[in-house]
Amino acid sequence: MFKRLSLILLAILLVLGGGYLILNYETILSVWDEMYGPKDTREIVAQVTRIEGNPKLKLPKRLVYKNIRESQQLRYYDTIQTDEKSYATIAFTNGLVLDLEPNSLLVLEKSLDGESGGVVISFLQGNFKVVQEGKAGKVFLNKDSQVLDTSGRLPPKETIIIAPELDQLDAGEEESVATPTPTPPPVQISRPRPTPKPTPVRAKESLPDDYIASVVKKQKPFLNRCYAQHLRLNPNASGKMSISFTVEPDGNVTSVRILRSTIADPRLQKCTLTVLERMKFKTFDGDPIVVNYPINFE
Repeated sequence: MFKRLSLILLAILLVLGGGYLILNYETILSVWDEMYGPKDTREIVAQVTRIEGNPKLKLPKRLVYKNIRESQQLRYYDTIQTDEKSYATIAFTNGLVLDLEPNSLLVLEKSLDGESGGVVISFLQGNFKVVQEGKAGKVFLNKDSQVLDTSGRLPPKETIIIAPELDQLDAGEEESVATPTPTPPPVQISRPRPTPKPTPVRAKESLPDDYIASVVKKQKPFLNRCYAQHLRLNPNASGKMSISFTVEPDGNVTSVRILRSTIADPRLQKCTLTVLERMKFKTFDGDPIVVNYPINFE
């Protein structure tokens, strides 16, 4: 009888233990990884201070999300996600504290100004609330293609230049201004002057379209590097950009800007502009050439 009761008790303990493992396996694996797994050398930029529900964390180059624990440390390129029933409060090293609302998704990226060690919080969906402002110039919020400083004191950083849409007026819409009729001058009679001999005019030079296209195509390896950085966070992303730039007679490129883009990633846009600004054309004796050029990222 005693032996049977012992076996029953052991079976109950095994069932309860197995149930606990099933319900909490993600937390157990997370703690195990931190204690005995390979050391993560990425810089710590934030910490989760409060959670409700089951917010998730995905490490870079990983496909599976795991549950976030309170006091969870966050590093560059971590992805944080909340569902419709979960919240998370995140405190950053510059003093910024954010409440991450339900159905939100963000990535902690590294600022393009690598020397400053800044963090760019890229919101891919959802919303947030700033609980406490942070130190200026260290953490930036990137939402809807706008990058904002989180200190509340600095103006937004300008990331791209979008060409404004110009309203064109028809000739009939221009406002006419009444002017007095001028008094005709008195008629003067003068001797006919000899007709000057025509002076030959040197034709202005330009650059052929195929030559301009060939120079832009030579930038493809550098543009691919920009795109590769974008794909790390958005593996299946593709799109188009319409670029405008001016080729000066000395061969330098000026006024590089994005007219329109189907990819709302400030990092990719800024990287593309930087590559095109470094292009060099051959010199020519003529007027500056304005070029509109489409770039496909796929």
